[in-house]
Amino acid sequence: MMFKYKNLLTVGKRGAGFSLVEMLVAIAVFMILTVILSGIYVAFNRNQNRANVSQKMVNNLQYVFEIVSRQIRDNSIVDFSSTCPIAGYTDSCILLQREDGSLFAFAHNDQALEYLLINKDAGGAYAIINEPGSSIKFLSPDVNNIKVDLARFYIQPSINPYLQGGSNQQPKVTVALQVVYSGTGNVSSVYNIQTTVSSRIYKR
Repeated sequence: MMFKYKNLLTVGKRGAGFSLVEMLVAIAVFMILTVILSGIYVAFNRNQNRANVSQKMVNNLQYVFEIVSRQIRDNSIVDFSSTCPIAGYTDSCILLQREDGSLFAFAHNDQALEYLLINKDAGGAYAIINEPGSSIKFLSPDVNNIKVDLARFYIQPSINPYLQGGSNQQPKVTVALQVVYSGTGNVSSVYNIQTTVSSRIYKR
């Protein structure tokens, strides 16, 4: 009896691996996807940093405006001139007096918004009290990474209404600030903010 064997091997059949062209195409697609995803991640991270910075700036500004507004509302305005009367301060400021007669001020100086304890000498000049804690920075690049580019205190009326013959009007103060984030990172946030406060103290 004769048996016929069929050759099951196929000579010259191509293997199941990837060709060089297929490998190059796969690598190119992978690189394109990597670039796209990297761009999305960088943009998301930048937006997240900007949002965090903005929130911190808003929190700091709200805190400072609350303090300044309360002090203007509850104390007497001493000086109504358009220039700062405090020695060494040439930018805008507002000078206030408490019920006990003590003087203090909020002033813009060297990219910072400061709280100052003030005294008045015999000649009528105002100067910072020479003692610890007499000058506190509320906003500044070295305290909270906020640079104060502009600070203005607009007082109405511009003439002291407490004097005899003055206008029968309670003083109003408009506080305007322009601040910039000065911290590290590729974040640029500029804020212009203002509020108007009426003084509760009125003397006739």
